[in-house]
Amino acid sequence: MKYDHLLGRAFKHGSADCYGLIRDFYRDIYDLELTNYARPDMWWDHGFNLYIDYVEREGFRIVDVGLEPGDIIMM
Repeated sequence: MKYDHLLGRAFKHGSADCYGLIRDFYRDIYDLELTNYARPDMWWDHGFNLYIDYVEREGFRIVDVGLEPGDIIMM
Protein backbone atom coordinates (compact mmCIF):
# COMPACT_ATOMS: atom_id res chain seq x y z
CA MET A 1 0.00 0.00 0.00
CA LYS A 2 1.67 3.24 -1.13
CA TYR A 3 0.76 6.36 0.78
CA ASP A 4 4.06 8.23 1.19
CA HIS A 5 2.71 11.06 -0.98
CA LEU A 6 0.14 11.77 1.75
CA LEU A 7 2.72 12.28 4.51
CA GLY A 8 3.97 15.72 5.54
CA ARG A 9 1.22 17.68 3.85
CA ALA A 10 0.56 21.22 5.04
CA PHE A 11 -2.77 21.56 6.86
CA LYS A 12 -5.44 23.68 5.19
CA HIS A 13 -8.96 23.52 6.65
CA GLY A 14 -11.58 22.55 4.09
CA SER A 15 -9.21 20.84 1.67
CA ALA A 16 -5.96 19.45 3.11
CA ASP A 17 -7.44 18.72 6.52
CA CYS A 18 -8.20 15.42 8.28
CA TYR A 19 -11.18 14.63 6.05
CA GLY A 20 -9.24 15.72 2.97
CA LEU A 21 -6.54 13.21 3.91
CA ILE A 22 -9.14 10.45 4.26
CA ARG A 23 -10.68 11.40 0.88
CA ASP A 24 -7.30 11.44 -0.85
CA PHE A 25 -6.26 8.12 0.70
CA TYR A 26 -9.40 6.29 -0.42
CA ARG A 27 -9.25 7.88 -3.89
CA ASP A 28 -5.56 7.05 -4.43
CA ILE A 29 -5.46 3.60 -2.82
CA TYR A 30 -8.95 2.21 -3.51
CA ASP A 31 -10.18 4.40 -6.40
CA LEU A 32 -13.16 5.50 -4.26
CA GLU A 33 -14.47 9.05 -4.48
CA LEU A 34 -15.88 10.24 -1.15
CA THR A 35 -18.14 13.27 -1.12
CA ASN A 36 -16.39 16.56 -0.36
CA TYR A 37 -18.81 17.83 2.28
CA ALA A 38 -18.75 21.53 3.14
CA ARG A 39 -17.18 22.00 6.54
CA PRO A 40 -17.20 25.45 8.06
CA ASP A 41 -14.51 26.54 10.49
CA MET A 42 -14.98 25.13 13.97
CA TRP A 43 -17.74 22.71 12.80
CA TRP A 44 -16.96 20.46 15.77
CA ASP A 45 -18.09 23.24 18.16
CA HIS A 46 -21.52 23.53 16.49
CA GLY A 47 -22.96 20.02 16.85
CA PHE A 48 -21.73 18.81 13.47
CA ASN A 49 -19.77 15.55 13.29
CA LEU A 50 -18.45 15.19 9.76
CA TYR A 51 -17.34 11.61 10.27
CA ILE A 52 -20.17 10.02 12.24
CA ASP A 53 -22.93 11.94 10.40
CA TYR A 54 -21.84 10.69 6.96
CA VAL A 55 -19.99 7.40 7.55
CA GLU A 56 -22.81 5.14 6.32
CA ARG A 57 -23.79 7.47 3.47
CA GLU A 58 -20.26 6.98 2.11
CA GLY A 59 -20.57 3.18 2.30
CA PHE A 60 -18.70 2.51 5.54
CA ARG A 61 -19.94 0.51 8.52
CA ILE A 62 -19.19 0.98 12.19
CA VAL A 63 -17.72 -2.25 13.59
CA ASP A 64 -16.18 -3.22 16.88
CA VAL A 65 -14.10 -6.25 15.88
CA GLY A 66 -10.81 -6.83 14.07
CA LEU A 67 -9.09 -4.30 11.85
CA GLU A 68 -8.41 -4.73 8.14
CA PRO A 69 -6.22 -2.69 5.79
CA GLY A 70 -8.13 0.47 4.87
CA ASP A 71 -10.13 0.65 8.11
CA ILE A 72 -10.33 4.01 9.87
CA ILE A 73 -9.90 4.38 13.61
CA MET A 74 -11.71 7.48 14.90
CA MET A 75 -10.96 8.90 18.34
